[in-house]
Parts: sequence; C-alpha cells; structure tokens
Amino acid sequence: MEATIVSATTAGAIIGVNTVSTAIISAVGFSQAGIAAGSIAAGVQSGIGIVAAGSTFAGLQSLGALGLGVLGTAAFPVAIGAGLIFGGIKLFMGWNEINDF
Repeated sequence: MEATIVSATTAGAIIGVNTVSTAIISAVGFSQAGIAAGSIAAGVQSGIGIVAAGSTFAGLQSLGALGLGVLGTAAFPVAIGAGLIFGGIKLFMGWNEINDF
C-alpha cells in the first residue's frame, strides 16, 4: 500500500510540475500562435534579434507552440517510470519515512 502511495505521489508531482511549467511558458508569452505581442518573450526576442536554432529561446518557442510543459511529450512516460521506480524501491527496500531518502 505504501509503495502505491509513493508511486502515485511521484507521478503526480511530475505531472504537476509539467502542468505548472506549461502555464508559466504561456504566461511569459510563448503561445500556440507564436510570441505574444507586448510579452516578456517579445521583449527578449527584440533584444536578441534572430533566434538561433537549438537555443533555449527556440526550445521555449517550440514548447509554447505545442502547448507543452518543460517535459514536452515525455511528461507521462517520465511520470509513470519515476513512479514505478520510487514505488518499487519503497516496496523492496522498506522505507518507513521520507527521511530515508
């Protein structure tokens, strides 16, 4: 039972971080329609000029255009994998407290 709780909590935390990061990416101006006029992203882009392929700014543009968080399409597989790993460790190692990490 405790291993299930650890698994679910881990997966939920990862999905939560991804959801919050999606909102933050959108809030600073990286939207599905492109860079929002008057946004923080627009100000940064006007300062850097041409955006280099592979740059952090380009990556945020891609995530914003797709409406994804920092984990992109890997959010659910990462959450499930991490949940299984931590739940399995809890199950086999018998952690009794969170301080055992």
